[in-house]
Amino acid sequence: MDKNAWHVMIDLETIGTSCIAAIMSIGAVRFKLTGKVEVLYHAGVDLHTCSAVGMDIDTNTIMWWLGQSKENQERLLALKKIPLKDALNMLFASFNGLNKYTTCVWSHGSNFDTVIIENACKLVGIPIWWQYRNIRDTRTVFDVMNYKYTAKGGHDALEDAMNQAKAVQEAYQQIMSINVTPFKEDSM
Repeated sequence: MDKNAWHVMIDLETIGTSCIAAIMSIGAVRFKLTGKVEVLYHAGVDLHTCSAVGMDIDTNTIMWWLGQSKENQERLLALKKIPLKDALNMLFASFNGLNKYTTCVWSHGSNFDTVIIENACKLVGIPIWWQYRNIRDTRTVFDVMNYKYTAKGGHDALEDAMNQAKAVQEAYQQIMSINVTPFKEDSM
């Protein structure tokens, strides 16, 4: 990986755990492996627009959210809610200046955030911005490096994206400190 290239970290807060879970908020930052992190996007999503296109709202997740601190609930509820299609269009518009063919898009897990966004895009007819081969997963990096990631804050998509990006940077620094040359991905 190019240590000077921009990467994007995306995090979602959802009201379910399936691959079509309704999205409550989206947070995204761009970062370089060598240290810079910048906010790209943060928005609340109108749940009615998610359910209208067939996204899941899960009762168990609602109960879980009700068990979270009032501060966490209020922070999520305070976000202005916009329609799902607009939220996705605005997310991708925030990637302006990034190269969709080389930018790696990260999430905390390989089968949740990016998968939900891809499915939401299909449901509302928006092309996915990233290339399938440029999806990256924090948990794999953390596991390989035996990096102990601890979530900070309280289930805020932007704060989580920021913390996860910083943790990837720290894990990358661990890789570099043991003098391992990261492989360069061949073009497929």
